[in-house]
Amino acid sequence: MTTSLTAAGRAATPRTTEQWIAIAETIGERLRADAGRHDAAGDISRPAFDHLRAEGVTVALVPAVLGGAGASHADMGAILRTLARFDPAVALTLSMHAHLVAFQLWRHNDYG
Repeated sequence: MTTSLTAAGRAATPRTTEQWIAIAETIGERLRADAGRHDAAGDISRPAFDHLRAEGVTVALVPAVLGGAGASHADMGAILRTLARFDPAVALTLSMHAHLVAFQLWRHNDYG
């Protein structure tokens, strides 16, 4: 279970892996219709990242004490697998972002 934040940065209701999956499915459904077009054009869906950002997915791995959602690596894996069913390019791009975030957290792990 992880903690999500409101837009004001206050802790909200904790999120379980199942809730992260549901969020990813909701976002994925929005992306599905345009995924093929973006893939054929060789571009990435900018609105996808607006949706991910709005739902706290881009800060999922960041600890709550640092303003993130405090998701586990298992949670992020579930998010990525779910998004990949709808738009693999978005999942891959989010994965690259998550790896950079995870590395920086590991490198500067004195936040707790």
